[in-house]
Amino acid sequence: MTFTLYVDEQRWRAHLRRTVDATPGLVPVIKGNGYGLGNARLAAEATLLGVDTVAVGIAGEVDVVGAAFSGDVLVLTPSSPSVALDDKDGTDPPVVQTLSHPATVAAATSSGARGGRFVVELRTAMQRHGLTHDELTAAADGLSQVEARLVGIAFHLPIDRPAGYDPAAEVADGLR
Repeated sequence: MTFTLYVDEQRWRAHLRRTVDATPGLVPVIKGNGYGLGNARLAAEATLLGVDTVAVGIAGEVDVVGAAFSGDVLVLTPSSPSVALDDKDGTDPPVVQTLSHPATVAAATSSGARGGRFVVELRTAMQRHGLTHDELTAAADGLSQVEARLVGIAFHLPIDRPAGYDPAAEVADGLR
């Protein structure tokens, strides 16, 4: 069965503008099929909104999104142990990698990476991926030697929030 979706473009853009204005530093996520709208279209809309960074689910989405978006592209899926944090020749979209496994951090710290940027993801109650507090502490010295730049810390928090679950407290505990 097929169907056609009609979007009230003015209303949709007004909603996006209000959301971006109310949330400084917001990083829109563009992944998969662009939620039915297409990744290139959503990247172009993010450009119109004037955001600095968008996120993609996987590295394979960088080229399409980067061609339609002039800012930074954060890859949410953790990089493999062969992470490349070096800046390219300036022709590729500016990519920010996610490091969330000890082996990836070790590869980055031993590679002598220069000029790239990365986000470190910490482990949460989801237990999906991310460094534990102890792994982050152990990696801190090596990361300080990398000539790539840490630009953020990421948390993959659960959507289901049973009574008593406080995501803000979990993030605060993860940073201690």
